[in-house]
Amino acid sequence: MKQEAVIKCLRNIKNFNPEKGKLFSYLTYCCWTAFVVYLANYYKEQNRKREQILDALNSIDEKQIVSIKYLHELLGDLQETVESYRDKEEIGE
Repeated sequence: MKQEAVIKCLRNIKNFNPEKGKLFSYLTYCCWTAFVVYLANYYKEQNRKREQILDALNSIDEKQIVSIKYLHELLGDLQETVESYRDKEEIGE
């Protein structure tokens, strides 16, 4: 995350206007937005991985999942997590 913030600061330093504020404030804002973008991408990628696991588990025969309690619980937890992320993406958070 630090590297992403430094890259964003270096790319956007040319847009700094001293009449609008201090350099420290500008760089802090650049770092903040870099962190937000990085984390948003990270959680989207994690959700994609969860969806792939869900697809793989759903392709297994239902009798096999029921016979293995852990996989059945995992499938339920993953479905809840993926649905909550889909709801957040639809709302636009």
